[in-house]
Amino acid sequence: SSTSEIGEIGLIFRALDGRNHYRFVWTRTSGGGGSYALQRVVNNDATSLATDGTAGYTMNRWYHVEIRAVGSTLTVYLDGNQILT
Repeated sequence: SSTSEIGEIGLIFRALDGRNHYRFVWTRTSGGGGSYALQRVVNNDATSLATDGTAGYTMNRWYHVEIRAVGSTLTVYLDGNQILT
């Protein structure tokens, strides 16, 4: 859970090191807005593979985030619902 009113939370996966990996990033802006992003990071340079501007996370709430990485297909699920691919 998060206690910050604004910011980012997420997961790193398929990591080679701190500068080369994939990541799921979920942002929250003031007023509760936000977005999701699935990114590839190469030499610390992030490229968005998929984004959705739906909503930010709710503070002090637990979420189930699942990332399925099968071959070159990356799929993100939030509380059992597919949100990015």
